Amino acid sequence: MSWKILESKSRCLNLVKFCRNSGHDLISTSQIFFSNKSYYSVGQKPNQNLDVHNPSEIQTKWYELWQKKLKEFNKNDDRKTFSMLFPPPNVTGNLHLGHAITSTIQDAIVRWKLMNNFKVFWIPGYDHAGIATQVVVEKKIWNEKKMTRHQLGKEKFVEEVFKWKEEKSQTIKEQMIKLNTLNEWDYQYFTMDKNISDSVDEAFIRLFEKGHIHRAFRPINWCCSLKSSISDAEVENISINKRTSLKIPNYKKPVEFGLIYKIAYPVENSNDEIVVATTRPETLFGDTALAVNPDDSRFYKYHGKSVRNPLTNEIIPIILDKNVDKNFHTGAVKITPFHDINDYETGIRHNLPIKQIFNEEGCLINVPKEFLNVPRFEARLRVIDKLKSLNLLREIKEHEMVLPVCSRTGDIIEPFLKDQWFVKSSQVFKICNESVQDGSLKLIPDFRANLWNHYVKTYDKDWCISRQLWWGQKIPAYKCWPKSDKINFKWFAAHTKAHALKKAYDHFKTQDIEILQDEDVFDTWFTSTILPLAALGWPNNPNSNRLPYEKLYPTNLLETGFDIMYFWAYRMVGMCHALSGQIPYSQILFHGLIRDSQGRKMSKSIGNVIDPIDLIDGASLDELKNRILTSNLDNREKMISSKNQEKMYPNGIEAVGSDATRLALLVQDFKTHSSNTCLEVLRYIVNPSFKAAFNQYSYSSGSSYFKLVWRMDKFLYLGFH
Repeated sequence: MSWKILESKSRCLNLVKFCRNSGHDLISTSQIFFSNKSYYSVGQKPNQNLDVHNPSEIQTKWYELWQKKLKEFNKNDDRKTFSMLFPPPNVTGNLHLGHAITSTIQDAIVRWKLMNNFKVFWIPGYDHAGIATQVVVEKKIWNEKKMTRHQLGKEKFVEEVFKWKEEKSQTIKEQMIKLNTLNEWDYQYFTMDKNISDSVDEAFIRLFEKGHIHRAFRPINWCCSLKSSISDAEVENISINKRTSLKIPNYKKPVEFGLIYKIAYPVENSNDEIVVATTRPETLFGDTALAVNPDDSRFYKYHGKSVRNPLTNEIIPIILDKNVDKNFHTGAVKITPFHDINDYETGIRHNLPIKQIFNEEGCLINVPKEFLNVPRFEARLRVIDKLKSLNLLREIKEHEMVLPVCSRTGDIIEPFLKDQWFVKSSQVFKICNESVQDGSLKLIPDFRANLWNHYVKTYDKDWCISRQLWWGQKIPAYKCWPKSDKINFKWFAAHTKAHALKKAYDHFKTQDIEILQDEDVFDTWFTSTILPLAALGWPNNPNSNRLPYEKLYPTNLLETGFDIMYFWAYRMVGMCHALSGQIPYSQILFHGLIRDSQGRKMSKSIGNVIDPIDLIDGASLDELKNRILTSNLDNREKMISSKNQEKMYPNGIEAVGSDATRLALLVQDFKTHSSNTCLEVLRYIVNPSFKAAFNQYSYSSGSSYFKLVWRMDKFLYLGFH
């Protein structure tokens, strides 16, 4: 059976092949492609002039036909198979143009493969997006009930998140259908479905037993507002060039940054002092050493000596370390191993004690009574006052700095030491370099290999996969110990408590065992990195109505934005290879980011987000503004967003249909670092010449439209085989 998007496969192939190979006039070629009345021959003809393209009349009828034919086509075992995952959108909200361009590019590839007689399995899904979704629902509950999640309780909170998930996943599916994407909906999944969760548990167990996952007490990114560790992907590094006041969650007054404080440490048994510059005076309580460069002549006479902590009067050593920058302010630095990643590494090298002075809420502990339980940035002010009263504060001056901020809450990230689960990157992700070098993995466009190689060379630290959230999948790890020996414990990975106990009995040679499951959940990225396996039924093929995963894995292609190259595309290669012995795809196509005309990423708080359905069906300015006003944004963000919408869309957004929207998206050069697409697409598809060409097939005035067809053909000719 031929795949009939129009009357036959040959009609579609004739256009792209004829244009590419012969250089024939595009206008006359496109007349052959579009004007023939057989355009409607495989579906019911609309009751109106066939020369006028009415999106609502035609496109919905075609989608039903395409889905029916796709199912028929995929039943034929004689054809080769093409499989690809759609990057699962987060259930935090609706799709935007960034998702639309992803789906449009992938849909073009899918249709090209169908025209080349492939069975196609384009797998859709939805990501639970642990941190992001929890934060969104927390805001919703607060706005509606003025309750925190802790006041609501864990069980009821999770129920609220599942309600949110059901609503948003249904909306996302409706948007995808409206975009006319040829997904295989019988294979759709949610990343917390039981079959996916079982696969994720199995992946953890296997990697743990192979030694690729281990538990360690190491520095992590800690968000005090979330009370959870977060990934590097959720940390925004903000440059501060001068004295700056920022609004921080849970603080009534803005907090000052962009300052450095010079503090005197009295040298033990001497009248001398060593002045240290720090941006974090509140961490003085956790100092366990001062460090100087052994080649810095200013400090030769202090080698082997000690200083007194200005606040606690504790004696701490002066250590010599080559990593100290002699040119950084005074050349001497304080070492606080628990609360600074670099200081932690220094502490390990010099066998320094580690002293915790913040709890998980960011309040001071293990400090003098006057500072006990004081929030860290309020403590900073008290510390400065105390140092002034002791005459040990030498200077405060402006200082350029980079501030790590949680992208979900706006809180300042706290380096924190905690027992967590880590993936051994040097073992698992070695294949990421090897596969590109030996040609088994092709990156498109070629220049993306530069960024890929950057990750290979620099991102070798172990990956923390533990999160302290309410919304997510619990890690299947169990701490077991004999009741007679609590110190002698061991961790076991198992699908159930019973399985873990059996392993513990075998190990300890006794059945008198205490057991406790880890309360943490997986980093969402951990789940996402095994989706090429889990979404297809690995390892046990639980759904008998689907093809066995071995028929669809490895997938043929990953198409995604380059901004998640490391966190998703790169890690998937290593994780899936470690579990299956095969990399999950042979090609990766990266497209650029979607930005507005000012180069900004899409953001609801700015008001530059475009819902693709607004381009398809149209939306008035009042409708656009009402969505903002009823959203979870704070009042200031709502005001900014609303004003920007008035400026960008003074007359609302005109309806153009899904075909015009998708073709306008394809006119962008997707290979570049970013595309100014939000407003450019809007301007393009409401352009009179485009509308005339598309809606009336007016070939004399439709040159812009036929350029789009030519651009689309060039895209399809990238060589996906």
